[in-house]
Amino acid sequence: MITENNYLYFQKRIAENKLFRYFWIFWGNYAFVIFALVGLWILINPELHENWKAVAGLSIVSFVISRGVAVTLINYFIKRVRPYQRYNFKPKETKFFSFRDDDHDSFPSRHTTAYFSVASVVFLFYPILGAVLIITAIIAGIARVIMGWHWPSDIIGGAIVGSLVGYVTVYYIFPWFFTLT
Repeated sequence: MITENNYLYFQKRIAENKLFRYFWIFWGNYAFVIFALVGLWILINPELHENWKAVAGLSIVSFVISRGVAVTLINYFIKRVRPYQRYNFKPKETKFFSFRDDDHDSFPSRHTTAYFSVASVVFLFYPILGAVLIITAIIAGIARVIMGWHWPSDIIGGAIVGSLVGYVTVYYIFPWFFTLT
C-alpha cells in the first residue's frame, strides 16, 4: 500500500535527484515514444505489413474509446482526488502533459487506460511487440504513481478498462471493417 509518507518520499527524491526525476517523468509522460517506435517498426518491417492497416485503425479507435469515452464516463460517476490533492504537494509538471488542476478525476488513469488499450490491440496481432507495449504501459503506470498523479488502484483500473476496450475493439470492430463477406 502506498501511503502519504511514500508519496512525500517520492517527491523529495524527485526534487533532489535529477536522474530519478527525468527517468520517471519520461516514463510517466512520454512513454508514448515507445508506442511510436513500435508503430514505426511495424511499418518498416515487411514481415509485419499484412495487418498494419488493421492494427493502426483499431489502435486509434481503441485509444479514442478508452481515453475519450470510457474514462470520461467513469469520471462522471466516480469523483476521486489525486494524491497531490489529498496530501497537498506539487508534483512535477511538464510542458506538454500532466498539469495540476482541481478536478477530481484520478480514477482511472487516462494514460494507463490509453496505453493498455493500444497495447492490447497490438498484442492480439503481434504478441511480442504487444508484450513490449504492455511492459511499457506497466512502467508508465508505476511512474504515474511515483510522480504523485495517481493511486495504484487508478493504474490497475486503467489497465483493466484499457485492456477490455482493446480486446472488445479487436473482436467486435475488426470484423465490421476488415473482413470481406
